[in-house]
Amino acid sequence: MAKALSVSVSHVSRCIAVSQLSGTVVAAFGSSEKISFRLGSQLLSIREAIGAAEMDRRAIIASVFQLASVEEVLHVLTTGIEPFQRHPNLWISVDDEKTLRIQGPDAFKLIPHRGGLEVAIKAFLIDVSERKAQQRKARAKKARRARVLHGRGDSGNS
Repeated sequence: MAKALSVSVSHVSRCIAVSQLSGTVVAAFGSSEKISFRLGSQLLSIREAIGAAEMDRRAIIASVFQLASVEEVLHVLTTGIEPFQRHPNLWISVDDEKTLRIQGPDAFKLIPHRGGLEVAIKAFLIDVSERKAQQRKARAKKARRARVLHGRGDSGNS
């Protein structure tokens, strides 16, 4: 393939590796034109370190905030920390127990990212549900231990 394209084998290898980045990650940068081989190599290292799913989750965050620079997007992808200085003025409320409302002067910027927001919110809700289930299991286990210990204490005093 390299010979047919008149490029080096390493060039073809790098192209293939970088082309395996998800569309979500590429979209966080605005377009594929912004992703150089050097940046692509960094992104592949990040993906290897944190996993593709986590990288996509972080890329959604970067997209929602419409980060202007490659450095800002890289910061979110590397750390998972939302850029504090870029938080828009938004208010989130629950009107009834089934309707989530997002309001504010920057809310219209979320319209093109509605699909990504839905994915992020669903992932968050699943995570919260799993954490609550784990906490319930831990409390039940602790209560069983306490009953067993309390039962042993009673039998020793009889």
